[in-house]
Amino acid sequence: MPELYAYIDEAANLADDNQFFIIGVVSTHSKKELRRILKRARKVVLGKSKRQVPEIKSSRVAQRVSVYVIKKLAQKDVAVYVWIVDKENRRVQDTPQNYGLVLAHTLRYGFNFAGWSKVWVDEKYNKERDRRALEQILRRFLGDGVIDRQSVVFARSEKEPGLGLADFVAGAFYAACNQGDGDLAKRLRSKVVMEEKILWRELKQKATAPRGSVGPM
Repeated sequence: MPELYAYIDEAANLADDNQFFIIGVVSTHSKKELRRILKRARKVVLGKSKRQVPEIKSSRVAQRVSVYVIKKLAQKDVAVYVWIVDKENRRVQDTPQNYGLVLAHTLRYGFNFAGWSKVWVDEKYNKERDRRALEQILRRFLGDGVIDRQSVVFARSEKEPGLGLADFVAGAFYAACNQGDGDLAKRLRSKVVMEEKILWRELKQKATAPRGSVGPM
């Protein structure tokens, strides 16, 4: 069976005033399919201005660019997964440990139920100590093998186009959940195979409970 690749990015920030923190995932058997979308977006939509846009990000481009990317993504043989973390108006620290709890929850589902073979995650942290702290959390909840076998790779979206598309997925559901604009998310509905809303406090409780006292995360 061919490998199933997954790309993960987030929208919003655990520490900001938005109620919802979004994780967007795009999975595919063909990396080439994803590369073509952003390449064409730069050429067809941005035109001469593409040189002024070193990296296409959903938060930095005009709505027409987002519509183009989402429309093309919806035409490809991909699966989209979305996790919507409801902070319930709480101010959550945006630490590697807290982000790691959300990411571990996502990865556990992907590896155990969605059949992901290898995952690329947008490189959120620049400092080495933060990256080590995040890796430690993932090892705690997923085991050493996931990291040691390089089943999870942290990268920049300019290096892995799939991450750029995961950014647009996360941005689409950010707009739907935090801004009341569901147009982009609606365009992706046919590709969404799983959408989960989870309360931050429940995720935190499960992560900090003694082993064996609660069900699986």
